[in-house]
Amino acid sequence: MQTGQRIGALFCAHLPARLGWLEQALSVAVDLEFFSLDFAAWLPAVGLQALDGSVPGHSWFQPLSLVAQLIPGPVAVAAHDQKP
Repeated sequence: MQTGQRIGALFCAHLPARLGWLEQALSVAVDLEFFSLDFAAWLPAVGLQALDGSVPGHSWFQPLSLVAQLIPGPVAVAAHDQKP
């Protein structure tokens, strides 16, 4: 998608752990810095809190970012993936 705006950083949310090396390789290849999020600092800053005090994985950034924008107040979120 093109927006006419410059992209400042690269973020790979859904790579499995064994492909973690790919994040750095991609950011070097496209000459962008890799976006690294400090969830422990970001969650309280946007009014979110993990229910059990743990920090969610990077795959949670996109949905939690949306929640932070839509919910007008502090919200507690589960920090672990729910698997059926």
